[in-house]
Amino acid sequence: GFIDRWRGAFLTSNVLNATTRQPLGARSKLLVGRATGVRLLTFGFLYDMRDHADGVAVTAVEEAVKMPWFVEALNSTASYDALLFLAHMDYKDRLVDVLHHAARAIVGETVPIQFVTGHSHIRAYRDLDPRAASFEAGHYLDTVGFASFALDHASASTSASTSGSTSNSASGSASSIASGIASGSTNGSASSSPSGSGITSGSTEGSTSGITNGS
Repeated sequence: GFIDRWRGAFLTSNVLNATTRQPLGARSKLLVGRATGVRLLTFGFLYDMRDHADGVAVTAVEEAVKMPWFVEALNSTASYDALLFLAHMDYKDRLVDVLHHAARAIVGETVPIQFVTGHSHIRAYRDLDPRAASFEAGHYLDTVGFASFALDHASASTSASTSGSTSNSASGSASSIASGIASGSTNGSASSSPSGSGITSGSTEGSTSGITNGS
């Protein structure tokens, strides 16, 4: 089926099968860069949707971040270099802050955290802290967004830019990873991602994002 085709990369961190109460897809995925070996622990969260289909159940983000599976995944800090949240929500949604604060409480202040958001269909960016940022790259695949962050814990750096909008950045060390991210929205169907470098995400109205491994 559609979900199986993603081979564990269709992320539904807080969306469950209403009958089995199990996640529709995977709750998280470790992406490993083919060229760099950098490891991104990746989640896919939907906002606190109430008017969803009867076949699914949506766990409130505020509750999901307290669950053992989330805490245990983040506690394995030796297994990843940075956190990536694919979030079907506005770049400045309060739920982005809920996820950010919950993650920081577990992983500390030095692990880079990148949010790739959507839903409001705009080009926008904001810093969450010196090593965390949230950005939204337009809609309907009209924009390619680019994000980078330093992995040197002694030097904080996050930056993002979207084609046609202003770039926001902070200076950092040369030891950094850059991931090309194409973010778009489609109404009612999931966007498939071709294999290749970078991370591509297609956010959909009423479902979460599929992702493919990149370099």
